Amino acid sequence: EELLTYIVRFVEQESPGALCSVLLADHSGSRLQHGAAPSLPDFYNQAVNGLRIKQGMGSCGTAAFLRKRVIVEDIENHRFWKDFQPVREAGLRACWSEPVLSGDGDLLGTFAIYYRSCRTPRPEELTLIESAAHMASIAIGRVRNDETRSNLEGQMRQMQKIEAIGQLAGGLAHDFNNLLTPILVYGDIIRESFREDDANWNKINGIIFSAQKAGELTKKLLTFGRKQILSMEALDLNEVVVSLLDLLQRTIRTNIEIKAHLTPLGAEIFADRGQLEQILVNFAVNAQDAIAGNGQILIETGNLMLDDEFAALNPGMKTGPHVLLSFTDNGSGMPEEVLRHIFEPFYTTKPTGQGTGLGLATVYGIVKQHNGYVKALSQPGQGTSFLTYLPKFSGERKPAAPQAAQVVLQTPANRTILLVDDNEMIREMALGLLEASGYRVLAAESARKARRIMDEEGASIDLLVTDVVMPEMSGPELYQLLVAKRPELPVLYISGYTFDVVVNNESQHVSFLPKPFTSEQLLRSIQQAITRRQSAGAG
Repeated sequence: EELLTYIVRFVEQESPGALCSVLLADHSGSRLQHGAAPSLPDFYNQAVNGLRIKQGMGSCGTAAFLRKRVIVEDIENHRFWKDFQPVREAGLRACWSEPVLSGDGDLLGTFAIYYRSCRTPRPEELTLIESAAHMASIAIGRVRNDETRSNLEGQMRQMQKIEAIGQLAGGLAHDFNNLLTPILVYGDIIRESFREDDANWNKINGIIFSAQKAGELTKKLLTFGRKQILSMEALDLNEVVVSLLDLLQRTIRTNIEIKAHLTPLGAEIFADRGQLEQILVNFAVNAQDAIAGNGQILIETGNLMLDDEFAALNPGMKTGPHVLLSFTDNGSGMPEEVLRHIFEPFYTTKPTGQGTGLGLATVYGIVKQHNGYVKALSQPGQGTSFLTYLPKFSGERKPAAPQAAQVVLQTPANRTILLVDDNEMIREMALGLLEASGYRVLAAESARKARRIMDEEGASIDLLVTDVVMPEMSGPELYQLLVAKRPELPVLYISGYTFDVVVNNESQHVSFLPKPFTSEQLLRSIQQAITRRQSAGAG
């Protein structure tokens, strides 16, 4: 903040009468947060803190969305500032806003210059605000890079810690099993020498029972240490979930409802069925403990493609086609400190004697042994979601379980889609899926090629499907160029970042799908985008 304040003060000195502000894009890419604006009133800074990134949301919200400079010479009579009373209370009459972008084209924030009188910028003033945005980009980027590096290093350290504990736990469990074996064998031999009505028979039986319970604990440790022998087979995860629903409902309290929303496209994986069932049972028991009274559990499955961007933010995750198992409860949730340790063996927040701390550690070991990835999302009072990513099985697909069918996907006849994404993995995946679903697809790896295709095939294109962040031109910028030629052209934005501007856009022609998405989510979004366009045209 100190460095940003210095940049703001420098610009104010160079342009008498200027009141400058730096807003920072939040991590979701959907809102702008206060960064530095020492000369603006506190009430105004509070009013713009959390400003949505959306066209029409003042100069800054619009500049952040379009990623272009926005000049408003007369705030009072400009539609971007309609009904925003704080700007009038602050006596501001002009606002020029420049997006602050990283070297890779990612949105970092905005740099704005306000004036208390209507103003048209001179060329040297435009150069000044452009230079200020560049300096802000360097400052913000350096801090963001340090934060990202620190977070990733922390995740790596935690993963390495769990890996080391896993190796230790597996070795201990193996040695402990060697000690338990003679206890069980000799216990059986001694028990055979007593009749069941003998008091000693019950004592020996107690020893054997305790040894068996200890054996179950060591089995969990072996699972966490990934030393369990797995019985792998091609499975439809949907069928595993459906077949276990009754058991799960009987396992937990009757005042907790379990719902399942399963992909209608099948969820083929190569896995150990018994271990998958163990994951589901452990999640269910964990959810029950988190729900104080009446509650709900939602189990979901889906097919998705994990790209380099998503994997880079989740150390240990692999790219490629995966099946997602999502397990969500509406319980008490967990703070960040607990989240950091939940997969460690023997870590528990339960009272002494009410938990071993091995349930989620066992889940972690099973998932890792299946070359998958598991993560937890939670906040106090807002429930918990466990997201398990398992590699998709590429062999012969089994028919999806009938119970899983939730949505009927219909491919409109003779539809052509312009697909634009600079990520080859995502582009090829979407191309294959859409062509297999009956669409004609025109694929482009850049905005330049997309514009060339539009010139050649414009009249036949029914929908633009484009990434938001691309090297030479953003998705919204590309759409603005194309829609000038085809005003009725609908667009489906896809991105690893959530853009509130797209989700809340009032236009019937604009839709948004966040990455990573499942196959059925992409097909459904395309179908809805085309249908919305037809409905809008009919109206």
